[in-house]
Amino acid sequence: MHPIPMTDQNLFLRIQDNFLASKQSINPNDIGNHWNRYFNRKKSSKFFDPHYLENFRAPSMHRLSDGCDDQASWQKTVSRLFILLRSQPLHTLNLLSEARIGRPPCVKIDGHCYNHHDLSLVYYALQIQPHIENTANPVFCEIGSGFGGLAHKLKILLPAAKIILIDLPEAAAITTYYLASLNPHLKLLTYLDFRKTPNKEGEFNDLFQSDFDFAVLPPEMLAEMPARFCDAFINTRSMMEMKFATIQHYFAQIHEKTRHGGIFYNVNRYAKDTVGECIRLRDYPYDKQWEVIGSHPSLLQSHIHELITKRTGTGSNSVTRILHTLPDKAYLQRYEGIPHDQAAKPGDQPLQAQVDHIGGNCRRISCLFC
Repeated sequence: MHPIPMTDQNLFLRIQDNFLASKQSINPNDIGNHWNRYFNRKKSSKFFDPHYLENFRAPSMHRLSDGCDDQASWQKTVSRLFILLRSQPLHTLNLLSEARIGRPPCVKIDGHCYNHHDLSLVYYALQIQPHIENTANPVFCEIGSGFGGLAHKLKILLPAAKIILIDLPEAAAITTYYLASLNPHLKLLTYLDFRKTPNKEGEFNDLFQSDFDFAVLPPEMLAEMPARFCDAFINTRSMMEMKFATIQHYFAQIHEKTRHGGIFYNVNRYAKDTVGECIRLRDYPYDKQWEVIGSHPSLLQSHIHELITKRTGTGSNSVTRILHTLPDKAYLQRYEGIPHDQAAKPGDQPLQAQVDHIGGNCRRISCLFC
């Protein structure tokens, strides 16, 4: 095993080698109609080009992270920051927020930069932490990792964690660049580390059990993971962009690979149709060995639901009961389970009042959307 040295000058070459190898093995059904719009042959070579990787979040028509993150105005960015400050101290948000790698658009307030999408990832990380912080050396698996932003924040909150990121080759390329840039001292495994291992019984198990911080892998490698290996599975806003057959495949793996007492943090739209069929959260194929420990519309987007479940190993209808209450339309019209303090919309206060609430010399806002 030879994980990528984070100071290796050949990082871009390693990204290229892993990209090309994983492209050869990818199942076209894993891509689907939605991602074909973002990850296509015209852009392929850009995913291992140093210039494009160094600017992968920068606003442009060639932005590599297109589809993996959101673009928003500086007003919406400040508004999102204000929402998070209702429940989190500023120093926590500053610890976790990151708006440097890939040169994303950001708002600078009192010397600290904030990116709209990054603040969503901060929120997700803080939602997950209480359910896993008492687990020694937790193992996470994020299906649909985007560019690795959530994994980086979880590693800050839980330094002993091992985090496995499953995604398409294009997303894996920018994830490898992102995590290697931010964490040069940590061990990161890639697809070729597994491919170069002799395919003997138990060899993959040894590699999964080895000492690493991150593993960035294509979807096929999820099946090679040992059973009951993960303490937490995560999917934030990407199953809604998969065909239902693909969702069924992932759920079969989640059911097999989650330890008893492990959690599944599922954040997706009530309904979305960008893959040629309507994907509804209420139809997700949970088995009966889950207990619901959290269920509510997202604090950040009311048309998205957060469902947190714990693996029990015993029969339960709690997930089925919750799923049956969820809307089957794309936008939430009325949902009785919404917490009262989450009902306010992001723009329910004047922007200046939101800025003043942050404290300090916050009227000095620098907009770095360029």
